[in-house]
Amino acid sequence: WKDLSDAWTLLEQSIHEVRRVSHNLRPSILDDLGLVSAVRNMCEEFTERTQIKVKLKSSRFPSRLLPEVELSVFRIIQEALNNVEQHSRATQLALQIQKKNSHLLVSIKDNGRGFDTHASYKQRSRAKGFGIDGMRERVSTLGGNLNVQTATNKGVQILIEIPLQKAALTAK
Repeated sequence: WKDLSDAWTLLEQSIHEVRRVSHNLRPSILDDLGLVSAVRNMCEEFTERTQIKVKLKSSRFPSRLLPEVELSVFRIIQEALNNVEQHSRATQLALQIQKKNSHLLVSIKDNGRGFDTHASYKQRSRAKGFGIDGMRERVSTLGGNLNVQTATNKGVQILIEIPLQKAALTAK
């Protein structure tokens, strides 16, 4: 009976994890309420899971972004939070999302251990994960720029700037 009980517990944990992962693939809140609400929800779950405090600052957008733009920006932020969780040893994170003139600006700054960008590049070339290179690629497909500012024991700040042409906005 012990083996059966252990197997049942493992199955329940697996089901919970599959639900969590599938929810994170495209959370319904992203479609229903938009980018800022979805990011706020993700930050709350992140803090609950990691105990890393997130200070989220956002401006209200007069209209929604195209679904593919919202999803890409959501994924970029998700990957940044994943990097903080796995590598930074941070206790705090500041996340800012704003529309300024015709650009979407995102800033993600942690108080973690930072990294040496040259050594990290060598490690990234051998790594199998997406990380910063994956975020940079997503930003590039949106016509934007991603800048990483870091130094050992100085934390990491990721600055993202994405142009919002009229084609990237929708009137939801």
